[in-house]
Amino acid sequence: MKKRLTFIFILSLISHQSLLAQNILGFDEKNVKKQLALEAQFDAGLNPQNLRSWMQRMTSKPHFVGSQHDRDNAVYERFISFLGL
Repeated sequence: MKKRLTFIFILSLISHQSLLAQNILGFDEKNVKKQLALEAQFDAGLNPQNLRSWMQRMTSKPHFVGSQHDRDNAVYERFISFLGL
């Protein structure tokens, strides 16, 4: 009985989340679809291997505010943004 109630609870959470996914705070109903399409287009352009290499480079050393590595990360981030990567 307890497993069944847990399953029903999890199922209701999942269905609730899917309903919330279609209602984005700050967007009316007619613009939700456009925003979701725009986000899907952005997500499709992401390359997981690029994200992995960028993250490894940016976290390779401690980079507290004002450190040389912090500055290098800022320059690198601007560079990849400029290239549109």
